[in-house]
Amino acid sequence: MSWLRLKVKPDANVAKLKLKDTISVITMKMDIPGYGILEIHHVVLDLNGTLAIDGEISRAVTAKIAELSKHFRVIVTSSDTYGNLQELAEHLGIEAYPLKSDNASEEKRELISFIGAQHTIAIGNGYNDAEMLKEAVIGICIIGKEGTHRKALENADIIVTCIEDALDCILKPKRIIANLRNA
Repeated sequence: MSWLRLKVKPDANVAKLKLKDTISVITMKMDIPGYGILEIHHVVLDLNGTLAIDGEISRAVTAKIAELSKHFRVIVTSSDTYGNLQELAEHLGIEAYPLKSDNASEEKRELISFIGAQHTIAIGNGYNDAEMLKEAVIGICIIGKEGTHRKALENADIIVTCIEDALDCILKPKRIIANLRNA
């Protein structure tokens, strides 16, 4: 595993998503035996039921997001059930992507595709997260306090019991390698 600092300019489609134009990220490069070499630039998180429980984010999660955002572009996405997506994203110092359509599942999948699925880890728990978990090079599903949809479980590469464990998998990438290796 190695780290590399890059300036990344997303393709033209990202502009319509209203995300930052150019970002500086440190790429995590992992060679996973029997799985392949992955270069991760982005982490996309669902908000409700994944990052937040009942609309609240714990201090421990806030600290882990701060560490994660030093290494990756971190985007939180949501239909904004509690109306606090932008406020939470600003508090965490990460990008917010509010969902606008009646098809949140497809909109999340498109977000992953537009920023580069082959360079993205997605984390979610619900029905509308299933397609983004499948689209991302690594999908992590959380079986948390707010429950988990069967489709999210089926489409995930890694399954954990809480957001802290999901974030630790990324912060301690040997956990990802141990989960995904096929040799």
